[in-house]
Amino acid sequence: MKTAAETFEAIIESLETIDLVATPTKGVLKFQKLELGHDGGYEARLSMDENRTISLWLNSTDKSEQKKTFWQSSGIKATTLASDSGTDHSWVVVEADEIFSRDLFASLTQSIVRKYLTGTGETKAKVGAALDEWSELFLKNKNGLDAQKLSGLIGELLTLRDLAKECGPECLEAWQGFEGERHDFRKGSIALEVKVTTTPGSIVSINGSTQLEAPCDGTLTLRFIRLENTPNGLLHLPGILSELAALGLSKTTLEENILKLGAKPAELQDTARAFSQHESTYYEIREGFPRITPLSFHGNTLPDGVSGLKYKIDLSIAKELALSDVASKQILRSFK
Repeated sequence: MKTAAETFEAIIESLETIDLVATPTKGVLKFQKLELGHDGGYEARLSMDENRTISLWLNSTDKSEQKKTFWQSSGIKATTLASDSGTDHSWVVVEADEIFSRDLFASLTQSIVRKYLTGTGETKAKVGAALDEWSELFLKNKNGLDAQKLSGLIGELLTLRDLAKECGPECLEAWQGFEGERHDFRKGSIALEVKVTTTPGSIVSINGSTQLEAPCDGTLTLRFIRLENTPNGLLHLPGILSELAALGLSKTTLEENILKLGAKPAELQDTARAFSQHESTYYEIREGFPRITPLSFHGNTLPDGVSGLKYKIDLSIAKELALSDVASKQILRSFK
C-alpha cells in the first residue's frame, strides 16, 4: 500500500490529469482511476461532470438498489449508488461544493482513501467515519473568521511570505500561530510574534504573561503591522495563498492550517474582505520593552486565583527598540 505522501501525490496527479481533459457533455462523466497500490478489490476513481465539478467514487461490496445520501454537511455529500453491472457491488460517491478548492478536495480525498484502505466494516461506514474526522478537524467552526481573526491571519501570512523569501518553503514548519501556540513563529530558541491593528495608533493586545517572554536561552522579536480594511484591495486570503504557493509552500497545508484556525472553505476564495498595508515595524523584545512576564510577579508566577491575563501595550514608547530593515531581515534569515 502506498504511504500517505504517495497517496496524496497520486491524487494530485489524477486531479491534474482530469483537469486536462475536455469538458464533458451534459449528462456525461469523465473518469480518472486512482492508483492505490493496494490489492484486494479496492478501486477509486475521480470523476468530472459538465460543470467540471470533481467527485470521488469508491467501489463497494455493499449492496445498494437506489441512490441514497448517507452523509451531508458543510458543502460535502456522500451517496451510495447502485452499479450498472448488477447488485453484487455498488459505489460510494463523495461530492463537494465549488467552495472547496482542488487542494482541499485532495486533502479530503486522501483522508477518505486512507480510511477506505485501512479501516474495517462496510465502505459506507468507513467513508462516514473519515468524513466525521475530517470535518471535526477542519470544519468545526461554522461562523468563519471575524474581522480581528482575519486581520491577524493576514499579518501572519504576510510574515510567512517574507520568511519564505529569505529562507525558502521550509519556513512553513515554523508557523505555529494557527495552532494557538505562545508565539506565532518558532524555530528552536528563536521566536517571532506578530501583532496587527486596523485602527490608528500603536496599541496592541497581549494574551497571557508568557506571550512576550522569549524562549529559554533564546530570542523573541515582535512584528507590528498596521492594516486598513480596503474593499477590493490587494491583500486578501486567496491572493496571499497564491503568492505563498508560488514561493514553494504547500497550498494544501496552508489551507488546512487556515481551516484549523476557524476559517470556512468559502473564505479561502473570498477576495472581497481585503486590506492594504500601511506600516510594518520589527521590535527587539528585551529589557525596556513594555510587557508583563512571569518575572513581573512574586514567585515568577501569576498570583493565586488569577488567570486569563490580557493587557495592552503602547509601542510608541518602544521606538528605541525598533529594528532597522537590515536587522529585520537578519531576524527572518535566522529561521533558515
